[in-house]
Amino acid sequence: MEKSNRSSTKPTIPKKSPGVTLQLTFYGLTEKTKIKGDGNCQFASVADQLFHNPSRHTEVRKQAVEWLRKNENYILPNTTTIGNYYLVSDTIPSWSHYVYYMSQPSVWGNHFT
Repeated sequence: MEKSNRSSTKPTIPKKSPGVTLQLTFYGLTEKTKIKGDGNCQFASVADQLFHNPSRHTEVRKQAVEWLRKNENYILPNTTTIGNYYLVSDTIPSWSHYVYYMSQPSVWGNHFT
């Protein structure tokens, strides 16, 4: 019987994509702080870049939500408004419900925020 050349060790998986590092570098940003994936992570990451303090995520979320609230009619490159682009669902039936939902602590950010 022939011996297999396969290693019994598991392959290592990179912790982050090299593409992420390139994107950060392109915008003059760096990964400075380990951000906990707790639903506030998108906002904590922005707070870390802007204020060097991820604990200011509440302030960043508030600003993002306020922008969404005021800009439902913001025209996207595809010529629809951000409010019309949002897909209504059974759990979040309208833009105003979505904006309220995003204002809550620990709700994961998305492509709108």
